[in-house]
Amino acid sequence: MKRFLLITAFLFFSIVPAFAETMAVQALTDISTDEPNKDIRVRVMRDCTLADIPMKIGYVLEGKMIVTDAKRLKRDASFTFYPVNYVDLEGNVVHIPKLYYGKFSPKFEIDTKGLAESAIASVANHFVKGISSGFYAVQGAVQNKQGNPFKSAVANVYEHSFLSYVEKGQPLVIVKETLFGLKFDECENAPMSEVEE
Repeated sequence: MKRFLLITAFLFFSIVPAFAETMAVQALTDISTDEPNKDIRVRVMRDCTLADIPMKIGYVLEGKMIVTDAKRLKRDASFTFYPVNYVDLEGNVVHIPKLYYGKFSPKFEIDTKGLAESAIASVANHFVKGISSGFYAVQGAVQNKQGNPFKSAVANVYEHSFLSYVEKGQPLVIVKETLFGLKFDECENAPMSEVEE
């Protein structure tokens, strides 16, 4: 009996629920959170299944967006896309009967240099209070982005201080042919082939 319960528990916990996956897409129109009523067209860049609808590479999703405005603490605007119909490879327009929501997911690169500088400044600031402000002041003066070393130093210190988080985030603008992701709860990506890798 103990063995039966153990095997049952193991099988129960080994069943992995379906998690949301990101659908790789390419913008076919310029997308801006400043124009929330504009229709959006994106091309599917990887075979996947949206709920029970198979999406092949090259299919075009057409739909609308729901905008999340930029907020304080430098949180940039974002959007959620809901496809209304899709165009298959033969040019047939097929209406999508249910509403599926895909949240914007940027393709991002990690700035290792900036991350390392920030870590060094934080550790140094722990031992000597105010040294990180001095570091960013020198960095700003050396880079001299504003044409005046003093103004550049002050601006760089402000940008790297907690005071800069009072500013509002930026609107989101995606230019045509940019690659990004849409995270759908009902999406399941096909395994990557050797060609895609």
